[in-house]
Amino acid sequence: MNYKLAVKGIIRCYDGKILIVKRSDSDDHKPGIWEAVGGGMNGETSPQEALLREIHEEVGLEVKVSEPFNVFSFVKDNGEMKIGIS
Repeated sequence: MNYKLAVKGIIRCYDGKILIVKRSDSDDHKPGIWEAVGGGMNGETSPQEALLREIHEEVGLEVKVSEPFNVFSFVKDNGEMKIGIS
């Protein structure tokens, strides 16, 4: 089996609220659902660096990334297998 890597981040605001984003209605995986910010990563960066990049690309925020707290696997709607780090 060939897995690709993905990262997700729980962004907690100072007032305790959690930021979630809605996937595009035209996304190739789970279109229109609400979820944590994140995306795919390549082997050239650490999970923390990839997450900083994805958060900045998707919502324009600069955040502090803590250590990973969860590793999970899932299959995208197109059959692609992913390992996620959050």
